[in-house]
Amino acid sequence: MALSPTIPTLSKTTVYNTLNLFTEKGAVQVLTIDDKNARYDANVSNHGHFYCRSCGKVYDIFNMNPEAYQIPHFDNFKVDTVEISYYGTCKACKGS
Repeated sequence: MALSPTIPTLSKTTVYNTLNLFTEKGAVQVLTIDDKNARYDANVSNHGHFYCRSCGKVYDIFNMNPEAYQIPHFDNFKVDTVEISYYGTCKACKGS
C-alpha cells in the first residue's frame, strides 16, 4: 500500500528522514508522549501537551509560564527546553 496515492514511490524512510531534518533545523519538535510512537509538532513555541489515553488525540496547552518550571538554585544550568505533558481523558471521551 502506498503512503500517498499521488506519490506512489514515497517511502516511510523518506518521510522519517525529512522529519528528522525538520527536527534538527528547529522546524518541528518531537513529542515523547509514549514509548511506541513518535509525534511531531510544527508549533515550536513554548507550550505543553495533553494526551488523551482513550482516543490518542494530542491537544496543545498554551498560556503556560515556562519560567515557573526553571530549575531553582542551579546557576550553572541553562535550560533551553522544557517539556510538559499531561495525560488523562479528554472532554469528548469523558462524555461531558
